[in-house]
Amino acid sequence: MVALKGALRRDSRGQTFAIAFALGALALAGLAVFYNQPWVAAVVGTGTIGSVVGAFLYQRQAQKPKSK
Repeated sequence: MVALKGALRRDSRGQTFAIAFALGALALAGLAVFYNQPWVAAVVGTGTIGSVVGAFLYQRQAQKPKSK
């Protein structure tokens, strides 16, 4: 029971940090647009969104049962 609570707490902390990182990167992209740096904004914004989408797709693929 204690190990399960620890694992859930660790997963929750990881998700919190991932959301904070993604929001921070998107804020940085918005700041780059504000300072008229569209290439920086495009690279940071696309990389952030791509990473988040990739993580969700990887998680969904890992949860599918493998059939032979």
